Amino acid sequence: MGRSGVWNGKTLSKAEKRSLISWIKKGYSRLKCNQNLMEKYGRTVDPRNLSRFARQEKLTFKATNELDFSTKELASVRGLWLIGAPQRRLALEAGKRTLNSVQKKITRLRATGAVADGLREEIKEELRAGKSSASIAKKHNIAVKFIDEFKETEKSSTIEIENLKRWENTDIEDLLDFIEDGQKRLKKMDAEQGEANIKISTTSKYVALMFLSDIHLENVNTDLRGLRRDFDIIKSTKDFYVGFGGDLIDNFIVGPHKEGVIEAVIPPKAARIAAGKLFDSIRERLLWTILGCHDAWDRDYADYNLPEHIARKLKIPYLGHGGDINLTVHNKKSKKEQLYNIHARHKYRGSSGLTNGTACCKNVLRNIDPKFDIVAISHNHFAEIKIEHYLRKDRVFIRTGSYKKEDRFSNMLGFEACEFDSQIPVVILNTATKDMKVISGVSNASDTLKALNR
Repeated sequence: MGRSGVWNGKTLSKAEKRSLISWIKKGYSRLKCNQNLMEKYGRTVDPRNLSRFARQEKLTFKATNELDFSTKELASVRGLWLIGAPQRRLALEAGKRTLNSVQKKITRLRATGAVADGLREEIKEELRAGKSSASIAKKHNIAVKFIDEFKETEKSSTIEIENLKRWENTDIEDLLDFIEDGQKRLKKMDAEQGEANIKISTTSKYVALMFLSDIHLENVNTDLRGLRRDFDIIKSTKDFYVGFGGDLIDNFIVGPHKEGVIEAVIPPKAARIAAGKLFDSIRERLLWTILGCHDAWDRDYADYNLPEHIARKLKIPYLGHGGDINLTVHNKKSKKEQLYNIHARHKYRGSSGLTNGTACCKNVLRNIDPKFDIVAISHNHFAEIKIEHYLRKDRVFIRTGSYKKEDRFSNMLGFEACEFDSQIPVVILNTATKDMKVISGVSNASDTLKALNR
């Protein structure tokens, strides 16, 4: 590796030196010089020795561009790119480089502007203007043969689509404005609310509030006779009101448990119509509706649900899966009024257990807000109501029960029909002082309410 001009321990021949000097003066790189040496003389030289040789001859290696292409190679690269040649052909004709190296170099050529996306259109315009291939090739540093090949390509049949649509041309800001406007409009249409302020004005001292839920109207095991009897009592009893906690119909046709359809006496459409008419009959007594899990199947499949539809029709609050009710009862005679804070929902954490059914009501106080006087949770079909002094004041905790006595699912889990009673919980509220009385069953509640208001 000693003095310059040494190749593998042997001095370069005069012919090799002359060739190297000529190539270096032409601006060939070390790589190109070694390629030429291999082609012409069957040998290569260590690049460091090539540098020493160039310094000895007072010459400097100058790559024609940062990509190590000679001027001739660059002209080939630009020409091949112009005609859209595959990169494999480009690699073969541009200095016999590897495909991978050419791919990287083309990327860098684009970055430096050596090959520009507008080049093809520019050359097309020059050809249309009648300029010769030679003048165009000289101007753009492209071999003439590629200009001729490009001309032939342009003569071939082409397909042009004048009205092609592309999402890339969409004004994204305009699209985002459209989405934002749509969000606002849809929210205005949405009936769901998390809180409802309701005021009952009456001449009576007491009012009754029934927590109705889980009717499952069309099921063969639903106590429809008991339901109709209770509705008749409510309609005939002054100041008897109802809050609905979800699952008006079974609705198994769109749910995940389609085998439940077997227990339906009527199809879902008829069940929806019947349920709607049933609630129409207590339109002056119904205060709110809540979405049950069976009702939610309609929402998930069709963006529609029966409790919301009824709430819209009767112009009462729809609370989605549940929410807060700030119920004010006002006595017109005494001018006194009381505010009862209620939280009602279809399901909540800890609502699964039957041994301590109202534990989930306490979870609401701990996790949502300790202000509530009454907490009512539905879903499990067993009824329970009690007053308990909890977190420094008296509260009413309710599990709402159901008119559906049993079904195949509950039987499979080992529950008996007697565990699900339709003695629906009712709270009697005092309009003058904060006083709550709990009653099981609509008939018992009606009798108690009438007695208190005599």
